[in-house]
Amino acid sequence: IYTSIYHIEKHNFPWRQSAENFVKFVGDEGEVVFAVNKSEDNTLKILQEFAAAHKNVKIVETDFSYDDITMDGKIKNAALQATTKKLKIQMDCDEIIPLSNRDKWVEYGKKLLESKYDCF
Repeated sequence: IYTSIYHIEKHNFPWRQSAENFVKFVGDEGEVVFAVNKSEDNTLKILQEFAAAHKNVKIVETDFSYDDITMDGKIKNAALQATTKKLKIQMDCDEIIPLSNRDKWVEYGKKLLESKYDCF
């Protein structure tokens, strides 16, 4: 799973609940990559502490202008480029994946990797 994140303290959204959910969803065999754009608060420090507690979490720092309307896409692309797994899922950092559906997602992902398609 890869996503962009910035201004954790400024915005009121359940990023930690989502992040914990992502870690549980990918399991030991997966990874969660957060791309952090130059936040003016403690976002980077907060995520570094989160990553220190989870071996399958990576952080990528970016420095894109907030005046650029394509900024979020560029940040997510930086996270995508940092992933090492074959199957990649882009999520927003305030989304929750129902863990009850994990087995179905894993099975679908295996079928996708065996197919000629590279996205879904």
